[in-house]
Amino acid sequence: MKKGFRWFRVILTMAITLSLVISPTLEAKPKSTPKENGWFVMLPGDEQEAAKLQKQLENGATPADLNLPSGKVEKRSFQSLDKLQQEDAQTKETYAVKVDPPVKVANRWVPPKFEYDYISKDECIRQAKSNRDKGWIKNHFAWCRSKIVSYGWQRYRFPLPIPITYGIQYRITEIGYGTNSQDKDKKEREVFFDYYIDDIYTTHPFLNGAKLKVDIDCQALVQPEDCKEKGGPIERTIAQWKSNNYGSKTLYSTPPPKSDFNPEQKGYMEFYTHQVMNPPQNLPTRTLDSPKQKVRWDSADYMMVIHPNQRFYNAGIFSDVRPVIHFSKSAPHVMREQAQHIEDALKRPETTYPYPGPGKIIPGGTYEAPLSRLRDKSAIKRNRGKSQRTCKRLHRDGVLPKPANSECDEFPFASTWQGASTGGVGKYSVRYISKDSNQAGGAWIAAWYAYDRILGRDLFNVKVVP
Repeated sequence: MKKGFRWFRVILTMAITLSLVISPTLEAKPKSTPKENGWFVMLPGDEQEAAKLQKQLENGATPADLNLPSGKVEKRSFQSLDKLQQEDAQTKETYAVKVDPPVKVANRWVPPKFEYDYISKDECIRQAKSNRDKGWIKNHFAWCRSKIVSYGWQRYRFPLPIPITYGIQYRITEIGYGTNSQDKDKKEREVFFDYYIDDIYTTHPFLNGAKLKVDIDCQALVQPEDCKEKGGPIERTIAQWKSNNYGSKTLYSTPPPKSDFNPEQKGYMEFYTHQVMNPPQNLPTRTLDSPKQKVRWDSADYMMVIHPNQRFYNAGIFSDVRPVIHFSKSAPHVMREQAQHIEDALKRPETTYPYPGPGKIIPGGTYEAPLSRLRDKSAIKRNRGKSQRTCKRLHRDGVLPKPANSECDEFPFASTWQGASTGGVGKYSVRYISKDSNQAGGAWIAAWYAYDRILGRDLFNVKVVP
């Protein structure tokens, strides 16, 4: 047990030491009740910070005073897809995309196999961002939150001049698993959850008989099919949670009909954790809902990788985050040339062609100027065609050298709205790099779109690392 949490328990125990001498029950009514105070709140996962807030609650502060999650959440009405996608576009959260480079097999560049990078329980507890109300999104398929929950009820007992605190504390760690299904016969889009109740403490032995009910609930945001459940709440006594601390839940969606307005059959839901504490001996039953987090559903039919042949049919992702693709200059792999080109385009755009000179800006490297995926095949072809013609003209003019076995590389990528033709005059760079580097990079980007569930117009950034 950590030192901070032991201190937290000592503070809480001191308030009730004398009550155990007088009576461990609540049957005798006090002769004077100047004030009663109660709470059921989510505290930060950091134990020392939680102990400070716990002390303020015991001193009479309310959850509202301390801006702590308490009570039931308000539910939103149905929203438009455009509004929800705009919310995703405005998120300030980002995560690093670090994928192994492709390898050459039979003269083809083959991307690495798709693998989920989920969150372990220990990793969630260690990660500082998981202590926040909204939790931590590690990537599109991995979310978690770890918080300390406090139930308390204070009552003055004659003749004591200080209130007696009846309290239960525990840590709840929730882990969410998004999906990117390769099963063409499975129509449901699913997200799975595990949760754990640990570090349980009670101020009185009789509180081990308190019943705690836990559930992961959801709310549909676009159509009713966005929120469906497999499994239900789990209710155990505190004593039972101590011996069996695990629970799980599956939330899913069935796709709406495909339409011109929504060809990817997208939907959204919000999920939250619902807890009910029902203590014995006439202590009040209280309800606690966590802050909400969002899931995006889709059944896009263009998520595929040609070599090796893979198709991803439907998905549920944690969408309130923006991916940042990392390209490495130092790793001993074939994509170093492309990484150098991208770094020059982002950090030294005035040195790149075409249109070199002061004031040239190339998007992709900053939050304010992201890239977005382009799905229109004719527009992608126009981007590639313009960059190819630019390379040839600059080579003919003696500006760009063209080594043997090289190809024209462009940044931003032709598969983005910021490409050579669709992105605006001069806001791009071209360079001849080796054929292997160019083709390996193209295979990598195409696979990443499918692996990370990047739909048309989804935003992302690019970062070059040493």
